[in-house]
Amino acid sequence: MADGLIADIGGTNIRIARVTAEQGLTGTPREYRCAAFSNVDAALTHFVRETGMQAPAHVALAVASAVTGDIIRFTNSGWCFSQQDLKMEMKLASLRVLNDFEALAVSLPCLGPEDLHQVGGAQGVAGTPMAVIGPGTGLGVAAIIPTGDDGWMPISSEGGHATIAPANEFEADLLCEAWGERSHVSCEAFISGTGLPILYRSLARMFNKPWEEEMTADEIGARAMAGTDPLCASVIESFCDMLGTAAGNVALTFCARGGVFIGGGIVPKVLPLFMASHFRTRFEAKGRFAGYLEPIPVNVITGEMPALAGLSATMVRTLRGL
Repeated sequence: MADGLIADIGGTNIRIARVTAEQGLTGTPREYRCAAFSNVDAALTHFVRETGMQAPAHVALAVASAVTGDIIRFTNSGWCFSQQDLKMEMKLASLRVLNDFEALAVSLPCLGPEDLHQVGGAQGVAGTPMAVIGPGTGLGVAAIIPTGDDGWMPISSEGGHATIAPANEFEADLLCEAWGERSHVSCEAFISGTGLPILYRSLARMFNKPWEEEMTADEIGARAMAGTDPLCASVIESFCDMLGTAAGNVALTFCARGGVFIGGGIVPKVLPLFMASHFRTRFEAKGRFAGYLEPIPVNVITGEMPALAGLSATMVRTLRGL
């Protein structure tokens, strides 16, 4: 039986791994920069050749984009591909393409304590929906709901592109500053890797402070963690506050009493600042529904490449003919 190939493709990185019907995820997943390859086909082919893997018959991809038809256009990168063309070029028996956060949602029941860092709340209610929101290059949102037969059904979404709502006068002023450079300020416009520089510039204008034009999300986080730049520290503080509000919205939207999970690569890099922030207060600050949110646990996903666990489970079912 031919092995399967899985890949989690974000706006910046692609993570690829081999899957077998007997062992599931096999070997060490490889991570590459998307910019190193011209397209998805080139990255997958490079992995196959580099690892000496037999040409796969089955491929499952998690993509940082809405999956609405044959053509996949990535939201935060220049990559684009046709599912039909990719299947033909790689001579595949099957190709499954999921939204990246749909795949991450599928992985939630597979995560253990070693993969998580809890931020308040109690214990999740068994057999109830779980949701994930994650600031990486963009902002992903998804959930899983119980099917009644000990299984789960993933619900993908594009909630990261919903319009952001200010929670106080300060954030209303911040939103007005952001409107100076874009007509629609989504949650992703502030709460993501592409959004942190927008937040940085908006705060600099509000505080009448000079800013660096080429400031990146990584540099903002590093300076905030080092305590060397008060403006960057304010950016991360506002980022955590607004993420708390957005995560509370997601919990209410999906009735996620099983827990809300924070994915993406940003929060683990600034975890001490995140834990000291007002995230949890903002998560619960929903007026009459504060009591509903208070027991819901929030967990930061600290395990590496968690979406691959969800893709692996999907691939194993394919390889076993389930």
